Amino acid sequence: MNLLQATLHADGCLVGEGFRLQLSPPVTTGSTEVVLGIRPQGLRLAPRSADLAMQVTVVEYLGTESVLVGHLHGQPDTRLAAVVPGHRTDLLHQRVDLDIAPAQIHLFDRSSGARLAS
Repeated sequence: MNLLQATLHADGCLVGEGFRLQLSPPVTTGSTEVVLGIRPQGLRLAPRSADLAMQVTVVEYLGTESVLVGHLHGQPDTRLAAVVPGHRTDLLHQRVDLDIAPAQIHLFDRSSGARLAS
């Protein structure tokens, strides 16, 4: 699972290093310091105005899909993985834009690690 540290604002905006997501509907929890969890299958290639940008450093073709591994664009210490359909070795060393399937967003309390209701 991709794990990204973030701050959850009262308006439902999730802000972290290199990304800003507006959760719809807004999530209300008792915690503002959270970890955003997204499985690689919950990320999809975006044509424009994406939720996240990824710098791809490895592409592994698995026959029907490709696993992209890299880091959050501009944040080399923040590792990301995404599973995309097809043979996508053309994306190696490229910046790709990714959208998050809303149902695939998982939030965790940063200090306790407990899953937060969404």
